[in-house]
Amino acid sequence: MMDIESLLKHVPNYGSYMSAEELDRSSERLVGQHPRIASMIDLGTTAGGRKLQAVRIGKGRYNALVYGFPNPEEPLGGLVIDFLTKALLTEGDVLSELDYTWYFINCIDPDGADLTRGYLKGPLTPINFTKNYYRTPIPATPEENFPYRYGDLIDCNNPTQETKALMKLMNGRAFHFISSLHVMKFGGQTYQVPGPCPEIYAPLQELAPLTGNYLRKRLGDMLAPGIQLAGYFTPAANYVRFKAQGLGPLPQITGAYVFEHARMTNPDVFMMVPECATWFDPHCLSDELSNSTLKDCAKYASRVSSETARLLVGAYKACREYLTQDSPFKTMIEDVVDSIENPKANVFDPDPAPTKAELNRKITIGQKVDTDGRTDLYRMFNIGAMVRTIDYETERGKEDRHLASVRSELSRALDSYDNALRTKYKLRHHPLQGLVAMNAGSLLYAAQYAKKKNKPHTIWH
Repeated sequence: MMDIESLLKHVPNYGSYMSAEELDRSSERLVGQHPRIASMIDLGTTAGGRKLQAVRIGKGRYNALVYGFPNPEEPLGGLVIDFLTKALLTEGDVLSELDYTWYFINCIDPDGADLTRGYLKGPLTPINFTKNYYRTPIPATPEENFPYRYGDLIDCNNPTQETKALMKLMNGRAFHFISSLHVMKFGGQTYQVPGPCPEIYAPLQELAPLTGNYLRKRLGDMLAPGIQLAGYFTPAANYVRFKAQGLGPLPQITGAYVFEHARMTNPDVFMMVPECATWFDPHCLSDELSNSTLKDCAKYASRVSSETARLLVGAYKACREYLTQDSPFKTMIEDVVDSIENPKANVFDPDPAPTKAELNRKITIGQKVDTDGRTDLYRMFNIGAMVRTIDYETERGKEDRHLASVRSELSRALDSYDNALRTKYKLRHHPLQGLVAMNAGSLLYAAQYAKKKNKPHTIWH
């Protein structure tokens, strides 16, 4: 049996993140050192003309696909792939024991990632993250725009360039294991899975303390501590279900998720997303009961979100006439503003519906800090993106007192949010070494489980 615990002791002490270009150069050097069992695959170019390629490692009977930067502000996956590709090629018999052919894409959204690169080398603080924030809207997100048709209810066939790159790699191959390396911004760690998989719960859960992390004390759609049912794996199917039930209003869905596409070739494909968090407060670990209920946290989140939404929408409308049509920030902000002004049923990540008893039950200090901390942190991001939207225009010569006035108001709000965050919480950044180890270990355990799930069917005569 492969000794995953010993393997994870070799994770480097990463001091910062790597850009898409740095990751690709590292992969090219690695493949050059191991040409017999590793190669680069050309996947075409992005919408912005950047090169997309995959690293293929091994010649096993099973196929695995792992990619980083599924959202451009989530750079951790690049480090995970950097470590894991090297480990597969240099650490003893790991590759042969797994019996996989691995396909890695360091960064599936390099156009978007390029807009966040000011954060990668630090400081790794919430305010620096906010000042470099960008998130690709769902209609342009690589993993969420696969062709999908279900009778007259849904007919999507407009994949992005990056989605086409994934399709080029996936079409004609039956994948047994897939992982998209997402990142939460606050709290503990969760493993996202498509359904019950009890055989793998224990090894995944044990990775948290082993790597210096902890499992998020999330409330709601949990299959086991730290193991979350991922509703966002099936947005197209969710849309069909909601539509058939007469629910709405529904968003305009532009495609299926990577998991839905993979299931068309292999219905038994297993997907696991090790969704690690970036920052935390030590109080998140407390199991002592607080004086608050989940309902209290929900009310606080609603109030904070409403206040932030009013500020954002007001700033956007005040600046709208000045915004350049081809600005990536304009597209992002308009998508956010539309979701605020025209709320829709959430088919992309359906929220759990807690019962009245669950809402009124006292929660632990850890759960309260985890929930409220996420609210206080996440309100910063879209405000930061609106500041960048204005900066995009001023950097192109649109010097205007009105834009400057709106930017000044937003900057004051950001400073206030940042001060409140640092006063209210004892923020810590999870060590990158531990996060990489936890991700890498979970991928290896999940890949082993996927092989069992994909054993040939027995035919009884």
